[in-house]
Amino acid sequence: MSDENKRYWGEITQGVNEVISYTVKFGKWGTAVSSPTNYLYDSLDNDVSSTKLTGSASMSDTDVITSSVTGLIEGETYRFLQRATVDGQTMEAWGYVIGEN
Repeated sequence: MSDENKRYWGEITQGVNEVISYTVKFGKWGTAVSSPTNYLYDSLDNDVSSTKLTGSASMSDTDVITSSVTGLIEGETYRFLQRATVDGQTMEAWGYVIGEN
């Protein structure tokens, strides 16, 4: 995947007791956005999606609404990756979520 198909959206903190879904904008790449998925990786690059994400990613126009992030560990930095098909191309966005008390 070329770098133009990827977008880094930044770093955020989330409380260890919070359950939050995020909105990631894919419209900068095109208008037909579909097939959203998301994954969460711990600092050792282990996929922790099955234990730290609840629900499924969904769409709102050209925005991806992520699964809810939950059960974070204080001080742990997680890489949060979103993918969607935009005008027939696979596009990717990611950022970091840091667990805080």
